[in-house]
Amino acid sequence: MKNGGEVFEIGAWGSMAYEMLSICGPLFLSVDKTKGEGKTGVPGAFAENAVVSKNGLFYSILSISCRRLSAKVGRRFQQHDGTYLIMRQQILCFLRVKFNFLVPIFNFSSYLCSPKRHTMKYKAVIFDLDGTLTDTLEDLWRSTNYALASCDLPERTLDEVRRFVGNGVRKLIERAVPKDTSPTVREQCFDAFRAHYMVHCQDHTTLYPGVSTLLMALHAKGYRMAVVSNKVQEGVTELAGSFFHGLIDVAIGERPGIPRKPEPDMVREAMRQLGVLSAETVYVGDSDVDLQTAANAGLPCISVLWGFRSRDFLVAHGATTFAEKPEDVLRLV
Repeated sequence: MKNGGEVFEIGAWGSMAYEMLSICGPLFLSVDKTKGEGKTGVPGAFAENAVVSKNGLFYSILSISCRRLSAKVGRRFQQHDGTYLIMRQQILCFLRVKFNFLVPIFNFSSYLCSPKRHTMKYKAVIFDLDGTLTDTLEDLWRSTNYALASCDLPERTLDEVRRFVGNGVRKLIERAVPKDTSPTVREQCFDAFRAHYMVHCQDHTTLYPGVSTLLMALHAKGYRMAVVSNKVQEGVTELAGSFFHGLIDVAIGERPGIPRKPEPDMVREAMRQLGVLSAETVYVGDSDVDLQTAANAGLPCISVLWGFRSRDFLVAHGATTFAEKPEDVLRLV
């Protein structure tokens, strides 16, 4: 690991150790009223006639030392405080399960020793879904071929389906069926796809590596987040419930009355529900459709490079800001 990374990790763990010790210390500041002996298990802040035991003094000195250590490397640490927030979020999850009464103390000590606040360029982040947050390609491919086979039509390869996605399920089927397919058969194929995908949309779908960590960090920093997808609303709702666990505030899919992307209506509806203006919002996606959607909505666009389109393809369609990995998004917002 490079020296800068070592310095950062020391700072991160120094600050986190300070927070944990600032919790542990008060646990030794309570006394047994009947025996007058130090005991653990009750936060000193809530104990009557609290006294400082030897253990409490030791933990207090050690916590101050950790705080001084974190302060020494604060400048480097502030540049990477996303990891700090992720560590903090993981500890909070543990405390809520095991020691819920410690959460308020931890939050307060976290506030006291947290690094300099990240300057937020935006208040909200709107994400595309397929190819940006979730790798849905295999399930889309399998449902496409199921639908084609059910109508006695030739199947498609994975790479072909990769090129077909981006404009919604109906457009996917229009591209997948042969050009001379009748409208009646095309509609039957669409219905077969939709029925199959609703049952199998999570068979092979996963979050891209690092996406969960990104969403946790953004949530911890106070960003409002939405997903806007040309996938049918039922599929978007199901995936959001399964993968995002309350981190996403709004999830909008294809539904009657709202034109699909690249029209800006879905994005504007998301901003309305989030309560933000276009100047406070950034769009994140992986395709030319996302670039056009962001432009139509008057938003800046961050193009991710782990999705369904290549960098050269995105550059050719006007992309200027890129995220090679999910953690890059945190730096750009």
